[in-house]
Amino acid sequence: MGIIGYYGGEIYYRRKCILLRKAILLVLCVSMLAVLTGCSSNATETKAAATETKAIATQTSEGLSIDTSLLKSGITTISCKTDGTSMQLLAYKDDQDLTHISWNTCQSCNGSPMAYFDVEGEQLVCQNCGNQFEFDSIGTTSAGGCLPWAVADFTEDNGIITIPKVELEGMTDAFSNWKKGL
Repeated sequence: MGIIGYYGGEIYYRRKCILLRKAILLVLCVSMLAVLTGCSSNATETKAAATETKAIATQTSEGLSIDTSLLKSGITTISCKTDGTSMQLLAYKDDQDLTHISWNTCQSCNGSPMAYFDVEGEQLVCQNCGNQFEFDSIGTTSAGGCLPWAVADFTEDNGIITIPKVELEGMTDAFSNWKKGL
């Protein structure tokens, strides 16, 4: 072993330098791999949330079935596609364990690409007009106004909400411009 350097009162030998270089290279490789693969808690949570949403709802030729036992507290968005049109539902389980559902488009603003609701704190906010609503407004059948559009036809049996294909097809016009260009 030959001496290759002297630093801070310590003599560095060739073997120590080689081990040090390998350790540094290993740390750099692991760091680069984490950055390149998007390794972060946020990416993991997003993938988990997407997987969870798929398990909550099943779309068949008969319509859409939602397993209410899989709904968590807060708002759950459920996406589906009918006749090539992307649509979305809002589901909310209240304190009495009742499930509220509605379409994620506004009765007044639909037709606008911004006619959808986002959750801000404990409120739903229409992204087109800015009106705010309590979660309990989901599923209300009030006619007109800036409210989430209630699902008109559905059944609930043993914790499964079923929305028939006719109801899905009837909402395609309301979603024809939904989130387009965003």
